[in-house]
Amino acid sequence: VRKVVRAVCKVERTVRKVERTVRKVV
Repeated sequence: VRKVVRAVCKVERTVRKVERTVRKVV
């Protein structure tokens, strides 16, 4: 279960980074 939680946290971080980069580009 902990592995799944860590994977979700990583996905959320990557999504936030992508959102920031997209905002900067736009």
